[in-house]
Amino acid sequence: MKKIGNVIIFVCILLVITAFGFITYINSKYMNRLESIVTNLAGKKTIKSQHAPLTEQKISKLIDGGFIIYIRHSKREKIDTLPAYDVATLIDEIDPVRSEGFCLSEQGQNDAKMLGRYLLYLKIPIGEVISSPICRARETAEYAFGRVDRVEPILNYQHFRQTKKDSNIRDLIKKKALELFRYNETGKNKILTGHGNYLRHIGINDSSLVESGMFVIDGSGDAPVVIAESDLRNLANIVYQRIWKTTQ
Repeated sequence: MKKIGNVIIFVCILLVITAFGFITYINSKYMNRLESIVTNLAGKKTIKSQHAPLTEQKISKLIDGGFIIYIRHSKREKIDTLPAYDVATLIDEIDPVRSEGFCLSEQGQNDAKMLGRYLLYLKIPIGEVISSPICRARETAEYAFGRVDRVEPILNYQHFRQTKKDSNIRDLIKKKALELFRYNETGKNKILTGHGNYLRHIGINDSSLVESGMFVIDGSGDAPVVIAESDLRNLANIVYQRIWKTTQ
């Protein structure tokens, strides 16, 4: 009986140690997650910028016009069936059902409105507004600028995704896309609303382009060149600094 009692005590101690280790592991994961959330709320970027940030000096150039502003659509909900909705925009006979995973979420709608209001406040002249046919890109343009002047099918990222194994078709799509990124009209800036992971197919590193983020592109040369990038937080910082200076 004494031996059985010792075994029971040993097993209980082992269970306590195991439970303590499991709780410590879970707590560590929770704390790391909490730290990540707090860090993001504090404004620390989690994605490293690949291009020079938008500054007052570059805003002065934008006010003169002649650039392309490529905007990644604002926030949407995450859904596993997204490609089924996006591919449907390429087919006239299929009208995709509206979904907050396919279109903008309520937060995305508000973010797009804020983007448009910041650009308006900064007095950046807006010329033609061209959008991908996909709902979330069109809605981003509509909420930010109040209009879509033209829907451009070539801005649908599915063209590149669906032609991975056909280099000839892919090259034709790239050529047509590059034509859209040629622009040199002074006095206004051309707006393109599209998607992440799209610009890389025409030679631009877009890994740092977040939802509601934008790239300022010089399209006057042989190939498009990013001269600045910004997200909503950076635009807010620029506006804040401008307001602060006027109060001094």
